[in-house]
Amino acid sequence: MVIDATEHLINELRNNGDAIKVSPRLAFDLANEKIIPLIDFSTIARSVLGQHWRQASQQQRQQFTSEFRSFTINFFLKAMSTYSEEIVDTADSFTYPPDTWTPGNTRATVFMDFKLKDGLKT
Repeated sequence: MVIDATEHLINELRNNGDAIKVSPRLAFDLANEKIIPLIDFSTIARSVLGQHWRQASQQQRQQFTSEFRSFTINFFLKAMSTYSEEIVDTADSFTYPPDTWTPGNTRATVFMDFKLKDGLKT
């Protein structure tokens, strides 16, 4: 599912990268259709806060999760529109290390490695 979404995103950037750069709405629609539904923002927000999550009220948790979601989406959209050419240029270097998912689990963490233009690996 993640690989399919990534490939779809790369193809959209290949075909519509210039339009995405000038129209943030196109980037948002693309992310909203293919990427955002795959992200468990509440689990990630809880992980980001660590031990502070337990000390926060329900309202604080909801507020933080909402703000974290908005920040993450805006960051992703900015990166997608700013670096669309670099993403397309490095798309062939994307690899997915083996996962540790086991049958019966309802969640999985997917890792992705890729090389930047300067040869650095993330």
